[in-house]
Amino acid sequence: MSKIKIAYVGDSPFIFSGFGVVANAILSGLDPDLFDVSILGTMFHHYPSAKSMASIPALEYYTPTCVHDAMGFKAAIEFLQYTNPDVLFFVGDPGTLRNRFNTLMLTGMQGAIPAVTYFPIEGAPLNPHIIEQARMVHGPVTYTEWGQKILYDQAVEVDWIWHGVDHAPFERYSDDVRKKLRKLVGWQDRFVVGLVGVNKRTNRQPVMIEAAKILKDLGRDDVMLYMHCQSTGDMAMGGWDLEWIIDAYDVRDQIQMKPNQVEHQYIGRPRVGTLEEVLSRPTPKDKEEEIDNLISMDFVTLLNLFDLYLDPASAHGFNLPAAEAARCGVPIVTVDDGFARKEIFGRCAYMMVPSAADYWHTGAVLPLVSPKRIADTVIKFWDNESLRLEVADNCKVYFDGITWQPAVDLFSEKLKSAHEWGLEMVGEMPEKVEDLL
Repeated sequence: MSKIKIAYVGDSPFIFSGFGVVANAILSGLDPDLFDVSILGTMFHHYPSAKSMASIPALEYYTPTCVHDAMGFKAAIEFLQYTNPDVLFFVGDPGTLRNRFNTLMLTGMQGAIPAVTYFPIEGAPLNPHIIEQARMVHGPVTYTEWGQKILYDQAVEVDWIWHGVDHAPFERYSDDVRKKLRKLVGWQDRFVVGLVGVNKRTNRQPVMIEAAKILKDLGRDDVMLYMHCQSTGDMAMGGWDLEWIIDAYDVRDQIQMKPNQVEHQYIGRPRVGTLEEVLSRPTPKDKEEEIDNLISMDFVTLLNLFDLYLDPASAHGFNLPAAEAARCGVPIVTVDDGFARKEIFGRCAYMMVPSAADYWHTGAVLPLVSPKRIADTVIKFWDNESLRLEVADNCKVYFDGITWQPAVDLFSEKLKSAHEWGLEMVGEMPEKVEDLL
């Protein structure tokens, strides 16, 4: 039997965006004897290394043709004509997926090629485009059981499965190692609150800056708020000029942004180094050397610098960085949204009760936590070591048990089922996609 040809379109699986990490974990787990994978990697205009590409079965890799097509909407048509896949596989937000399908339907391609999707639902009530997207495909899968249930309420049948969290060697370093690392970046006398996420409206970085101001006014000015994101956000996603806000609240000494701002425009990860290389560095003489040390750390090492991971976001489909931090032994604080995070983190993390609510452009309710509530929560953890240890231990045990294999197994079956369905609906697939147009 010939292999099933899979065409993946979405964030490149070789970048560390949330969707990129998800795609890499699933695609690299597929059986190379059953699948050949072609990839149109969006949001990234470079070819990955041969070593990286070797992890995905029989990979062919393509990039969008120009910077003005970062999402690959135009490139996708030519990509599919060239690769002539048996099954499409898309990972992304429902709105982007719906736009991809609409583009393909205009060409006559969608309908001829069965599709499998994996998408988050970040709130309710549902916008009709989420329902529309789920109905367009043979195999829709969402991130949470809660998401499945609200789609069921709309007579849309989908499967659900959580992310895994074992795609990198996340671990808790020893206290001695953590102490050495913090000295290398000048944080040895600080209580470090970390947040990782794109600079966009729903991640609410400004509310963290205002909370830092409250803490400073209370005399708790040895807090260090580390926000791992670009200082200037994408306006299409409702981001901010965070440097201006930091100065407006006069908390420059309390805030550290991701230091390598020139790199990784769309993602929030540092360069990949090794722990041994970092630990071999001498004690820094000035701020410049501290920043250089911070840049040199890989993501696991960075997470080990945190005393607390605090997520104030108004919406998340899963919040993978918080789960990754949990595996590194960091206590997790997030928002009791009643939705995805309630399901995923409610059994182990400290859940902040929302102070108010707003609405996203989709109509979904956005639970908001006030700056004061954030500041009070930081103080609560700062002053209570036993609470920190309890939440950290509970979160680590919980997320150490959540692996990618169940998701890989599910999507392997979904891709095979979609291929079989396509053969039944179309008969023998034509040799060229152009024959379908």
